Amino acid sequence: MWRSTPLVLVNTTTPRHVLESIASKSQGGTFHYVSDDKSFTVRFAEILGGLLSVVVQDLNLTVWQQPGHSTIEAEEVYAGSYRKVGDSAAGWVTVSFGDLFSGEARKVLVRVLLPAVHNEHRVAVLLARCSYRVRGETFYCPRDHRMRCFMRRARSASPGAMNAEVSHDCQRGGHFAHAAHAQVRGAGRRVRKGSQQAAAAGGRRRQAGAGGRTGRDEEETTGGGGTDVGGLGLWGGSRECRSSGWWAWATVILCTVLAIAVILAGAAVFAVYTLFKPKMPYLAVSDARLGLLQYDQGGTIQSLQMSITIRAENNNSRADATFSRVDLALGFHGVDVALLRAEPFVVARESSLPLRYNVVSVGRTLDAEGMQAMDAALKASVVPFDLLGKARTRWKVGVFVRLRYWTRIWCRLRLFFPGNGTVVPTDRDRCRSR
Repeated sequence: MWRSTPLVLVNTTTPRHVLESIASKSQGGTFHYVSDDKSFTVRFAEILGGLLSVVVQDLNLTVWQQPGHSTIEAEEVYAGSYRKVGDSAAGWVTVSFGDLFSGEARKVLVRVLLPAVHNEHRVAVLLARCSYRVRGETFYCPRDHRMRCFMRRARSASPGAMNAEVSHDCQRGGHFAHAAHAQVRGAGRRVRKGSQQAAAAGGRRRQAGAGGRTGRDEEETTGGGGTDVGGLGLWGGSRECRSSGWWAWATVILCTVLAIAVILAGAAVFAVYTLFKPKMPYLAVSDARLGLLQYDQGGTIQSLQMSITIRAENNNSRADATFSRVDLALGFHGVDVALLRAEPFVVARESSLPLRYNVVSVGRTLDAEGMQAMDAALKASVVPFDLLGKARTRWKVGVFVRLRYWTRIWCRLRLFFPGNGTVVPTDRDRCRSR
């Protein structure tokens, strides 16, 4: 099985920059430049001691973004020359460090994009987990889950909130990126200069004498141009300090338009409410009277006569209200005694319409609990009936807004019987739909 191994170079004759270039292209590679045999012995002993003190092998670190709370991209994870793989769309990056010697430490700098928040709260913005091998066995840390990196989110970041060590690492990462870009730019400049020198040399050979000076002048002029191009420099600052893209401006414009639309909509709603002051129509009991109740010991209501008046109220000053699908039920202890219904009707603005019902019911049988409740009510001379149901209301606010609601009623009416059969005043006053 192939496994990447850190490359260690020790040499006394090869130039230092060659060793450095080779080691930098190896995962975890290092180099030692020695000037004599004594230094060679010391360096070799240090390398051998390090190889014998390897504590973990194939060390990998994986970081994940927290959906909805953070976003990371593969190119925004800085791990030096160590190999990394990732998927920006899925939001994960894995960095491979290779072997880790005793006493060694590794650092990774991760730039996390955080969405705006409207209130302070504590949230996990990053998930992380390590894997490594010891004597051929693979281990994970944490073992059973991913480590959560929490932070305290605020509406705005304080300029001095960044840790000094993190700030230093950011500056160092920017310096390394600047150096890498400068190295690539310098290599390209050297290639162009070599091509120009070859072309100038060919021209000097063709001119054979006097034209040689012209070729040299051309070379120097071209070289100067290359220097000027290379002298443009590279901005090594952080990504946040670079110019915003078009999408940022589009987002700002869109948010501004939405904010204006919300403000205008709120102002329109407030104006309509202030002008029309809409109120929901409702049903209310204005009177109820129990005229006759014949009940036998077998639990049957042989005859019941009752009158009840329900008032439909419309307190809107600028709109008529329509009531439809009025469906009410009058019952005793879960048994419906009568059904109260009405055809659709209209109640004019700031007025009411009474609905008068004369209830006649016969042959309603109660269960055992209902019989006990009826016996207790007759002994107390107060018989309770339950009124429940609903009605659909519709009215118009302004020119365009039409409101439709279900208004529901559920209340208990206690009537004095035997007695005058009238309803308890407090029950009558509280019995209205919502």
